[in-house]
Formats: sequence, C-alpha cells, structure tokens
Amino acid sequence: MWLSMLIVGDDVLIVAGHDIHVQSAQCLAAIMVMVGHNWSAYIGFKGGKGVGCFIGGLLVINWMVALVGLAAGVTVILITRYVSLGSMLASLCVLLAMVVLALLAVVAPLYALYGLVAAGLIIYQHRANITRLQAGTELKLGDKGAKVGR
Repeated sequence: MWLSMLIVGDDVLIVAGHDIHVQSAQCLAAIMVMVGHNWSAYIGFKGGKGVGCFIGGLLVINWMVALVGLAAGVTVILITRYVSLGSMLASLCVLLAMVVLALLAVVAPLYALYGLVAAGLIIYQHRANITRLQAGTELKLGDKGAKVGR
C-alpha cells in the first residue's frame, strides 16, 4: 500500500490512457494483498481469510476506521469467544463506517467500495465458519481440540 502511494503520489498517474488516483492505487493494492493472501499461488491457491490484510490496508487508508473495526471485532470476540464472528462483524462495521463517511464526503466514495469488496471477501472466506456457527459446532476461543487451517 505504501509503495502504491509512493508510485502514484498526489498527482494523477496515467496508465494505458486511464487516470489512476492515489485512492484507486490504495484500494487496488489492498484488495490484491487480500487476494494474494487468501489464494496464494505458493501453497496451491489456498490461504487465510484476509482479516489481517484488511486491517493492515485499512490502517494506511484510514487508521481511525481501522481502530473502529478492531474495537468492534475484539468486543464481539470477548463477549462470544467466536473469533470468526468477531472478524466478520468487524468487517461489516468497517463497511458501514466507510459508507457513512463517504456519504458525508469525509472519505472518497472509492473507499466505501473497498470496504464492500473486502467485507465480501472476508465473509466468503468464512463460509465454513458460518455453517458451523449455524450448526452450533464452531469452536470458541480457548476450546481444546482446535485444528489449524480449518
């Protein structure tokens, strides 16, 4: 993300006849980091759920919204002990915050789109966790028998 900001800078960069603004570069870099993390070519197009990458990118885009997301996620995790639920709800809180800030013209509308795409990717990657939450079989934080890479 920082590299994309250094390349584009504050000016408009023209690539193949298209204007690339710093907000576009930030959002594209952040989404591509999530995609690369979630479906890494180095480990057979498998990977994580993208939550850490999302928060990391968000810290660069808008650190205050990132803190809101972290606070929401940690609160849900502490109350329910479900890390997956906290992760998904944190991404939805960030999406809501970005939409509100975009409507108030505090942030670029593209950041709301970033929040939507990122939250969608996170929820998609948690689809097995959603099934287990619905069935009541999702392990809670601290439960024994937790498997790595479920």
